[in-house]
Amino acid sequence: MSFNVLLSQLRLVICSVCLSAEALAEGRPQLVVAYGSHNAPPIAIVNESSGEIASGVIYDMGLELAARVGATPAFKLIPRKRLPFSLINGDVHVYCEWNPAWTAQADKLFWSEPMYTSSDHFMVRVDSPISLTHRDNLKGLVIGAIRGFKYSPALMAAVSQGHVVRVDVNSNQQNIDMLALKRVDAIIIEKFISGYLLKGREDSGAFRIEPLVDDVKDRYCSFSPKTPVSIPNLQKAAAAMRADGTIEKILQRYR
Repeated sequence: MSFNVLLSQLRLVICSVCLSAEALAEGRPQLVVAYGSHNAPPIAIVNESSGEIASGVIYDMGLELAARVGATPAFKLIPRKRLPFSLINGDVHVYCEWNPAWTAQADKLFWSEPMYTSSDHFMVRVDSPISLTHRDNLKGLVIGAIRGFKYSPALMAAVSQGHVVRVDVNSNQQNIDMLALKRVDAIIIEKFISGYLLKGREDSGAFRIEPLVDDVKDRYCSFSPKTPVSIPNLQKAAAAMRADGTIEKILQRYR
């Protein structure tokens, strides 16, 4: 991790502590931001000793959003399957790594405009003869994927029809390890996440991202109907974060 990233995270932690102290004194509402074990680094970076979120995109966005609406930021680990109901019930108030198309409960929640866009690519070994420029190139391949994750309809159909073999693991890092050991022909991974994870590996030069894009996804913030902060204020703050370049600055910290 670079010195600049460490410095940025230190400033955010100091800012969070200051905001919490001020909020206690001024009676500010608490804004509880959800994250899950399915949020790979750098989306959520968890402290290994405490098990709590310590940095990452969700953390930085949560701090910034809370500051803009005059609330105290707090973070809570929520399993993926419980996310919609935790938001609906008000157990948490915000989750900023979602899309309305991914939940049948979307109409029971409030949403921001798209905050940023991510893309799923295929990664292969540099020494592999595989070239992925078209979906037909995937036929017969063994693809490493994340357990429980729904990829593009085209890829899901290719798996169900037996044209592609899908091997699931629990993390992107495990997928890269499988690729390094030649246990799969390719893996599917968000380009943003791959760049972050490869920076910490000695064999980072052993892999390449192929041109074929499996899916492009807009990421939104979802808001609980029971949030203690005005929904219009949250939506306005989220829109301003994207418009003034704050979201891009947060993403840039982890690239």
